[in-house]
Amino acid sequence: MLKILGWAILIIFIIGLLAVTGILKLIF
Repeated sequence: MLKILGWAILIIFIIGLLAVTGILKLIF
């Protein structure tokens, strides 16, 4: 259970990081 939760948080973090990077590239 805890391992699944850790993977979910990791995946959400990576997707969020990619989204922020994409938005910054669009702005600048």
